[in-house]
Amino acid sequence: AMEIQNSAQSSEEASGSFQFEEVEFVPSFLKDPQTKLYAEKWGLKDYSYFKRFRFDEFYTADQKESFFRDFFLSPAVQKSVGVSTGHGSWAQVGAVRSVKATELSCSVTNMSFFEKIKEMEDPVVVRPSGAIAQCLEEWVGDVPVADQLRRLLLLEESEHYEEFDAGERRELILHVLRRLAVGGGMCQHEDEVTAYLDVTKCATCTVQYLCICIYNIDVYRYIYECCRCGVVECCRCGVVECCRCGVVECCRCGV
Repeated sequence: AMEIQNSAQSSEEASGSFQFEEVEFVPSFLKDPQTKLYAEKWGLKDYSYFKRFRFDEFYTADQKESFFRDFFLSPAVQKSVGVSTGHGSWAQVGAVRSVKATELSCSVTNMSFFEKIKEMEDPVVVRPSGAIAQCLEEWVGDVPVADQLRRLLLLEESEHYEEFDAGERRELILHVLRRLAVGGGMCQHEDEVTAYLDVTKCATCTVQYLCICIYNIDVYRYIYECCRCGVVECCRCGVVECCRCGVVECCRCGV
């Protein structure tokens, strides 16, 4: 989550030591035909996008504020990253004075994290068949909440909101599920939870290896494997290879 404050200050005056360059990137899970259909059905195709950038300096956690400020001030980012102003319409981020970033946790890597959703009662959130229990519609801002899953994810007034504590609600995997369940402006919501969980699994795998390296000081030790296609990528050299034999090793640097 980020809060951006606009300013007339130029990027040349405010930019720090980090320089960014966009890298061509299409998430592997969005190449799957069924996932692409879900993205259209949930209104994500026109209201969201994935971008990937490389930067030229070693990152440490105490540089978080300057890192994100430099990121949004970068000419490459200003050119490529937009803010939604309506259906299929995007505007530039514009000048930035400060950025507030909230660090998420990537410690949960197993879908068993969501098993308790299926066990919640009074009211039921997900029925044994996988069907999502419906409820009277209410609104959170511009988001309609008409089922118990979205109610659990969005409303503190939900009877089950505290089933996920503050630490669990900082988990990347829960943020991914919430964004899928909420959808975009023209979202057709699912009647069953299975599709949300399947896409959450694949999307989290992709997003996690892109995000976790920013926050982990021992970044060079990590290689991430896609749970569907088996492609692994070294976060140091960026070289990818298909891992079919179970050996996870960078084909260039041997990490």
